[in-house]
Amino acid sequence: MKRIVWIDIIKGMLLLLICLSHSGSHLQGILAITKPTSNYWVPIFFLLSGFLFNNNTQSSFKSYLSRKTRTLLIPYLCFSLLFVAADWNTYLHPSSIPDNLYKIFIVGNGPFKASPLWFIMVLFLSSICIRPIIKATGNLQAAGIAILTSLIALWMSAVKAELPLLLHLVPSAVTYMLAGYSLKQWLSAHEREVFSIKLYVPLSLFNLWGGVIGMFFIKLGDFHFNQIESYPLFYLSPLFFGAFLILLFSMTERRIARWTSFVKPFLWISRNGIAVLSVHVYLIICSGIVTKALNITNEYANFAVTFIGTAAGLGLAVPLLNKYFPWMVGKTTNS
Repeated sequence: MKRIVWIDIIKGMLLLLICLSHSGSHLQGILAITKPTSNYWVPIFFLLSGFLFNNNTQSSFKSYLSRKTRTLLIPYLCFSLLFVAADWNTYLHPSSIPDNLYKIFIVGNGPFKASPLWFIMVLFLSSICIRPIIKATGNLQAAGIAILTSLIALWMSAVKAELPLLLHLVPSAVTYMLAGYSLKQWLSAHEREVFSIKLYVPLSLFNLWGGVIGMFFIKLGDFHFNQIESYPLFYLSPLFFGAFLILLFSMTERRIARWTSFVKPFLWISRNGIAVLSVHVYLIICSGIVTKALNITNEYANFAVTFIGTAAGLGLAVPLLNKYFPWMVGKTTNS
């Protein structure tokens, strides 16, 4: 199964929801979407990363590590240091510098004004872990190892382990990634049966219900804080909902591709994901300073200023980064 547009659409939607959740908006329309789904965004990202994993037997681990360093680790370090330099607290309160550097190089969280960078660090470490696992195992064995890593994560959650560079989050990330890889292999082997009307509808409804359970009826926990409250649904519910999205979007791919006005924003967000993830919090904070200076207290006006300011800032920053500093966003000059 080739990487196609619908995966980028899903990733773009997830990134947009992440940005909206960081906006600080208390509008009911926004909260109705972000609140029940918030614990699904990062797991589904890892699920899709595993789904997209290319088990190329010709590439060496050295070349794989080099690529992941270029596309993930270097952007993490560059944006982390950039936002230490761009943080006004660096100059007003120099004592904040050691704290930010500790977060970047020891904790793995990224600096305060670019805190979503933690995801890039965990993705880098998890990507390094899954390659030898997938190379050495078959599809069924990979699924079995996913169960083992989920149990390791459950134990770490129970003892409240906190390791350098967020290593305590890696077992959960690896679990989702291996699940995504196994899902792709299963779908590839049973594509004709799965996408027949006889099986597609009940399978989609089953996965949708499995995902909805964790959104509205059961408290699953929090990936970022390594809190697993309902095992194994902590893993199964995002997996079910991720599978539902994959089935839904892959089946309707041709129709969705025609909705260019709907598709383009999500594709742009997804294909500039590292820049969007890295920059949006800083822009939201700057927009908040503007709304306070203008004494804007109306929630709708506040959200509008924040949304427009962040979108405009990304619209200016991302093309500049892609053109003049492609290495910062994990791209080559030929990308």
